[in-house]
Amino acid sequence: MAARFAARLGRALSLTREDWRFIAIAVKELALARLRHATTRIDVIFHDLRQSPPDPVKECAELGLADLRRLSWAIAAAAARVPWRSDCVLQAMAAQRWMRRRHCGGDFFVGVRKDPQGALLSHAWLRRGELSITGGADPEFEVLLAPLGTPRC
Repeated sequence: MAARFAARLGRALSLTREDWRFIAIAVKELALARLRHATTRIDVIFHDLRQSPPDPVKECAELGLADLRRLSWAIAAAAARVPWRSDCVLQAMAAQRWMRRRHCGGDFFVGVRKDPQGALLSHAWLRRGELSITGGADPEFEVLLAPLGTPRC
C-alpha cells in the first residue's frame, strides 16, 4: 500500500501547473454535468449534446490538438477520482461544455450492444474529428444516436 501511495504521489508531483489547471477545470465541469444530469431530462441533455456547431470550419481556434488531448486526459483522470459517479455520459457532457466555452465542440454518440448473457449495454462517447475526447468509440457498439444532421444508413 505504501508503494502504491508513493507511486501516486510521484505521478502527482510530476504534473505541470497546466496539468493541474486542466484537472481543476475537469472537476468543475464534471460537477456541473452531474448537477445538470440530476435536474434535466435526458432527452434534453442528449439533444443539446448532439447539436452541431454553427460553423465547424471556423471553430476550435482556441483549442489546439495538444489542448484537446490534455482536456481528454483531464476529464478521464478527474472522473476516476471525484467522489460521485462520472460515467461516460457525464464525461461527454463535461467535455462538450468545456469545448463549447472555448468555441469548439465535439460529435456526441450513443451506442448499444448485447453482452454475452444477452443484456443490453449502452455507451456514450465524444469525438472531435478522428480524436476520441471521451469514452473512445468501441466498434462493438452499434450507433444509436449520432450528431444531429448526420446521415443515417
